[in-house]
Amino acid sequence: MKFLMGVAFAVVVFGSPLAGAQAGPGAPVVRPLASPAGEATGEANLARHADGSLYLSWVAHQGEDTTALVLSRLTLDTSWSKPVTVARGADWFVNWADFPAVAATENGIVTASWLEKVGGDTYAYDIRAARSRDGGLSWGMPFALHDDTSATEHGFVSLTALAAGQIGAVWLDGREMVRENGPMTLRFAQIGADGAIRDSHLLDGRVCDCCQTSSALTGDGTLVVVYRDRSDTEVRDISIARRAAGQWTAPAAVCNDGWKIDGCPVNGPSVTARDSLVAVAWFTMGTQDSARVNVAFSSDNGATFGTPITVDGGSPIGRTDIAILDPNTAIVVWLEKKDDEAAIMARTVASSGETSAPTLVALTSSSRASGFPRIENFGDGVVVVWTDVNEGSRVKTALVGPE
Repeated sequence: MKFLMGVAFAVVVFGSPLAGAQAGPGAPVVRPLASPAGEATGEANLARHADGSLYLSWVAHQGEDTTALVLSRLTLDTSWSKPVTVARGADWFVNWADFPAVAATENGIVTASWLEKVGGDTYAYDIRAARSRDGGLSWGMPFALHDDTSATEHGFVSLTALAAGQIGAVWLDGREMVRENGPMTLRFAQIGADGAIRDSHLLDGRVCDCCQTSSALTGDGTLVVVYRDRSDTEVRDISIARRAAGQWTAPAAVCNDGWKIDGCPVNGPSVTARDSLVAVAWFTMGTQDSARVNVAFSSDNGATFGTPITVDGGSPIGRTDIAILDPNTAIVVWLEKKDDEAAIMARTVASSGETSAPTLVALTSSSRASGFPRIENFGDGVVVVWTDVNEGSRVKTALVGPE
């Protein structure tokens, strides 16, 4: 299916040393797409259904104390369904970086997660989830995603649709932090088609405290999980864990950047997969205190990665996301500093290392309130979603892809 929406507005190339990139993939084109979200909305995310439609989730602030998780579906004719409220509450933990997750299986089961406070500590909250069996039209009772009941942090969730109506869930789990100097951990669980939680598994016993996780499924059924790791010497590079043929591998570095930082940068990686191709995008300062957004490709289901390709324009803030467009090319988005503002930038990058010129998707703020832009495949391009904070707070969407 060709990239949808026939009328394009101008593509703006962000001025940078990389604007005259070597010949390679064509620069992505931005096309308008009206958002179904209204005012006082943010913390959006996307999930793709096997039929090519997309689910958009967002947080809506309803009055002084009530927060709701809302969902709408983008059909192949680029029309949004009527928004449906998944859940609402007055005791939610709402955070610019720790946003809800959603995943949809082939058989119409949609799963969404959000965070609810527990106890009196600011950063004590649980992951709650709910399931829909009719494509998101109605929702069952919420349930806890994890078995830990400690009043600690549980969040930064990634949900991935697996085979046979199952969902793979990955999150940061603070159960070990009840003891002095206890570490943040990375955990996994599988939600069955019957709603039962199985295969609870510790993936990494010491990780960065508040960077996003990301997960994807390859063509042979390998589940890949990327996250910001944390060594005993405070090196916080990106690692990958893989479940291949039902067995988890030990975590391995995507790239040894050597970024040593005594605190969480709140800037997690993103991963995407198609067939045996896996692509990871991330922000790093490396050993030279030089900010970069890098992309690395794997052709063997995430077992090994090639040399990282730097894609930013020289002043990146990070907040990356990535999607594969074809067997050799991915599209990556990130935030770049631009005067007193920030720019959401998009760029296509080939596994061979060639990159397109960068494209401006939208101007935004570098503040926390602007959150993290998210992308997901739609047609032969992607949908980009972000929070516009120039006038209040509102979730915006656009189509980005080839001409």
